[in-house]
Amino acid sequence: MRLERPSFSFMPPRLRDLWVGRRRAVATASIYGSGAIASRPLPHQAANRGALGDWFFVRWIRSLLGQWRFGAAALVAGAIIHILVTLSAADFSQTSAFRILSEEIAVNQVTFADPVTSQSQPLPFLSPDSLYTYCLFDASLAQIRVSVTLPDAGWSLSLHTPKGENFYYVPGIVSRETRIELVLDPPGNVFAHGATEVSEATQAIPVVKLPDVRGLVILRSPIKGLAYRRKVDEQRASFMCAPQDLN
Repeated sequence: MRLERPSFSFMPPRLRDLWVGRRRAVATASIYGSGAIASRPLPHQAANRGALGDWFFVRWIRSLLGQWRFGAAALVAGAIIHILVTLSAADFSQTSAFRILSEEIAVNQVTFADPVTSQSQPLPFLSPDSLYTYCLFDASLAQIRVSVTLPDAGWSLSLHTPKGENFYYVPGIVSRETRIELVLDPPGNVFAHGATEVSEATQAIPVVKLPDVRGLVILRSPIKGLAYRRKVDEQRASFMCAPQDLN
């Protein structure tokens, strides 16, 4: 019975030649011993030894290119996670102005803050030449009515979300009183009545659509001197922020 020689057709040509040359070298070493002849590479073996390294390098490159979809998906997922963490940083902040004031002042009531000093500063970056009046509102049960008069420049009224975003701002005008009447309407209330702008004929109260049911109203009053303190206190006392009577 005659045995057939094994076939190496599944290998690349250069790798097959290298494999056959290796087998011949082993056969030569078994005949002549393990001396210099056995350790000396054959000519075609030396030529093909670099081809084996090139073949494995090509296979490694091909395996990496075959996984480019996985790499692209990982890159996109990392970018999405980075954007989400950046945008949600304000939601997880433990030192926001809304959280600080919500622990100290009542809801839907006007709170007169003390003058800003180095020992009395409820929020950072407050100007010491101004007095601040706060109203922490909650419009989940009813609309909020806000009214105040800004007598001169330097006065201002601003509305803020719990995240600190300023969505409404009215500054005072030089040598002219600015009367402000607002109705704060919670989001999703489709039955609210009122105009979005003041009409000279009907004098309708403008309605401000809130981005959130809760928020903060800040009245800023400049300190010009002790002679103006009484007038400033009277204007601050006229500041109203309370749920609107539905009757």
